[in-house]
Amino acid sequence: MILVTAFIIGFLFSKALDTLKKRYRERKIAKHTSVQFKEILSNLKKNRTVFISRVNQTVMIDTKLKDYSTVSLVYLMDKKIVCIFKEEKCVYSSDTIDKELGDAIIKKIHEKYGKEINDVIEVLGVTISREELQSKMKDFERFYPNIDLNTEKKESSDIEKIIVENEKRFELDSILDKISIVGVEKLTKEELDFLKEQSKKQ
Repeated sequence: MILVTAFIIGFLFSKALDTLKKRYRERKIAKHTSVQFKEILSNLKKNRTVFISRVNQTVMIDTKLKDYSTVSLVYLMDKKIVCIFKEEKCVYSSDTIDKELGDAIIKKIHEKYGKEINDVIEVLGVTISREELQSKMKDFERFYPNIDLNTEKKESSDIEKIIVENEKRFELDSILDKISIVGVEKLTKEELDFLKEQSKKQ
């Protein structure tokens, strides 16, 4: 009986010790996380951050932290969360810090970079900052100097030609399908005229 009691007491003591160690680690991590985000807020106030871009609801800002050197802040506007990324890895997230500190950082981001965040262009369903798009276009022009991106009339006329050709091809294909299913005698006068025109072109 004494042996069983000693075993139970030892087991409970071990569990309590593990719980205390876990809480200590969690507090230490929370404190370290809070220190990093306080430094982020300080950097925002002291103009030690650089706006990189906005894509859809994600804003990217670069800065430096004492413990990590250059990091990327990723602000998820729809979720109101700021994450600190070192290279491709998320090292901290503001959902683990005091709400007031997180709100202060988000407010400062909007104060400092509101113009850049709201100066966006919609391209193929993607919202992107104008500055980022212009930068990408300059990169494209640098890598492909022989491509003229200012040929709007030519492009639209080329596109129109392709659309017309595709429509004709589609009509021709549908008429040929109709012939194979129901025969030539079921074609309308317009379809027969269209086939005659197409045969003259070839």
